[in-house]
Amino acid sequence: MSISYSLKLANSNIDEILIKKVLRDLSIESIGIGKLSLGFELFEFEPDIKMMVSFIKKPDYPEGHPANNLETMFLSKDFYHNDLLSYTLDKFVSDEEWLIQREFMYSSVMELAMISNREALFRINGDDRFFLKDGIFYLEESFHEYIESQPPFKTIFEKYHCKVFDGNHLY
Repeated sequence: MSISYSLKLANSNIDEILIKKVLRDLSIESIGIGKLSLGFELFEFEPDIKMMVSFIKKPDYPEGHPANNLETMFLSKDFYHNDLLSYTLDKFVSDEEWLIQREFMYSSVMELAMISNREALFRINGDDRFFLKDGIFYLEESFHEYIESQPPFKTIFEKYHCKVFDGNHLY
């Protein structure tokens, strides 16, 4: 069993080299890499963090095409994206491994979203958790409360400009 986390981006500059650099900056080395038809996946890490990270650059369908558009609570219209960064985390791990997985995942997601300098939507198992627009992370309220209650995660998010989403569409 696993949990899926995804960062959807519009025309990002993310690639394999950049992801590996962010991993190294977090003291994680990627050992296993596999090519996908539209991207790649990283599946073995040192230290072993029991997760897989994949990046897919979708074809440039026109805006409005269902393959690259998502309905989201943050916007009044669909969010157009063509890049997908996906994290699949093993659910059956020790408490220590659980914390390491999530610290790594949140740190790398936040950093890659900022580096991409594009709008981004972050979801957990398909549920909206935050939206990045103009350098500000708008956090869904229950996700914000969760982050605030977890000191290691709170420390990660405090490095960035974050606001609780007030329910008014960003555009």
